[in-house]
Amino acid sequence: MSKLEVLRNPKQRKLLFSAGMSWLFDAMEVGMISFIVAALAKEWSLSPGQVGYLRVLTRLVWHSVLYSQVHLRTVLDERPS
Repeated sequence: MSKLEVLRNPKQRKLLFSAGMSWLFDAMEVGMISFIVAALAKEWSLSPGQVGYLRVLTRLVWHSVLYSQVHLRTVLDERPS
């Protein structure tokens, strides 16, 4: 399958666009968290291990809040009237 055939198929074009947007937002999130955690690490005098733990914890909280907002909105929109 050539590159042009992939771009002509609407389903594959939608999948490619969706993957690209996911990659974009993930990179943006990693960049924002890196700057925030770097500033906190300097302010709080954290060790490298603590910085890694803080990054994981920050992403976990961010994704939990985002998922709960999207999931609740989906559930509330689809409930019977």
